[in-house]
Amino acid sequence: MKEKKMKDVVSKETMHPKDSYCPKDSNRQGIAYNEQEDGEESVVGLKGTTISDIFPKDIPLGLPPIKGIEHYFTMEATLPNRVAYRANPEENKEIQQQVRKLIEKGWIRESKSPCVVPMILVPKKDGSWRICVDCHSINAITFRYRHPIPHLDDLLDELHGACIFSKNRLVKWISPNPHERR
Repeated sequence: MKEKKMKDVVSKETMHPKDSYCPKDSNRQGIAYNEQEDGEESVVGLKGTTISDIFPKDIPLGLPPIKGIEHYFTMEATLPNRVAYRANPEENKEIQQQVRKLIEKGWIRESKSPCVVPMILVPKKDGSWRICVDCHSINAITFRYRHPIPHLDDLLDELHGACIFSKNRLVKWISPNPHERR
């Protein structure tokens, strides 16, 4: 049996009793990455909990809860109204079946918008079908949020005082939306 290698882990002796995530001299939270036997990494808490212990094994039904994210809409755009792509009866039946399953799971809902977004079926390697939605017309009227990518110096300043971090995870800090940075 191969040994598991731990990277970026703080020993329990250096941790503050009240704070199970960081050493005594830090006020930030830390994360450890565990390299598994198959070479893949998984995020591991310092008490030995993994992300798979926190998140559910099955994907929950329904739409995710609203978390206070603000969306801004401009009402100046004209909605594109395109004709749906033609499909043979077998493809129509498959599309209806897949859409019905997604509605039953609560992942999508019927829209009251007059806008039509065409979809097609693409065969998968296993012989089943994948729905592909053509969103070119919607994307054409979408207002692009333009935010400059932060400089590396600014990112490193944000990391000052962090107790544990991995250089491989620095890419996740770069986000066009400053509210999404972690």
